[in-house]
Amino acid sequence: MGGIARVLTACAVIAVIVYAVRTTAPPNSPASFTPAPAPPPALPAVRTVPDGPSIPHAFTVLPVGYDKGPAEKLAAADAMIARWEKWKAKPLPEVIPFADYRNARMNLTTIKETDPEYQAALDRAAKLDGFGVALANEEIKVAEKIRAAERARAEQAVINDVPGRKAFAKTLEEQFLRKSMDARVSTEGDKGTVLRVKYIGFTRPSVFQLQENGSFLPGLIENAREKGFRKLILHNGYDLSWTWELKKTSG
Repeated sequence: MGGIARVLTACAVIAVIVYAVRTTAPPNSPASFTPAPAPPPALPAVRTVPDGPSIPHAFTVLPVGYDKGPAEKLAAADAMIARWEKWKAKPLPEVIPFADYRNARMNLTTIKETDPEYQAALDRAAKLDGFGVALANEEIKVAEKIRAAERARAEQAVINDVPGRKAFAKTLEEQFLRKSMDARVSTEGDKGTVLRVKYIGFTRPSVFQLQENGSFLPGLIENAREKGFRKLILHNGYDLSWTWELKKTSG
């Protein structure tokens, strides 16, 4: 009997513990809960040197020196200011590249208010902003001269292409023949810049139709211009002729 009594006593104790847990803890909730700590207050943003205005310029700017320290960036700004003052005192044909200026100015924007160089960087930024537009305009002038020279060289190369114009005339004559039109196509002038098409079938109505309808004549004029021809003459071999001045379009 003693063993049974001990078992009954243990069961009673377990029942008391279960009852106590059920009455002190809400259902389906953990025994304890620790709230997450509140996030620390956000730190105020550190100001940096502001960037200057957007300036139209001629050539692409690639970042240089962006990884340097504040002191080196300040020195680069000083060097750029000195270069401009020297150039302004005695302008040279080769202007200071705007890319050099832009890198010096842009790199100042990474100098923070907490850096010892901050106030000096603000001063240099103002000085750089004072001549940025003028420097960009000088570079644009140089770029325009370079591009004009490139266009002139390209146009001269076309003018010097006498064999190319002769080949063009030969191909055009073959096109007429394939259409059963007995035309003669030739080049004239010192550089062969006159394209003459002689065809007995050219009449006032036929040439008028060529101008008003279809793409043959407009296409011939444009292609001849691109090959360096400066004049197109359609002639019937007798008393009728039509002339187009093929001036090179600007651009």
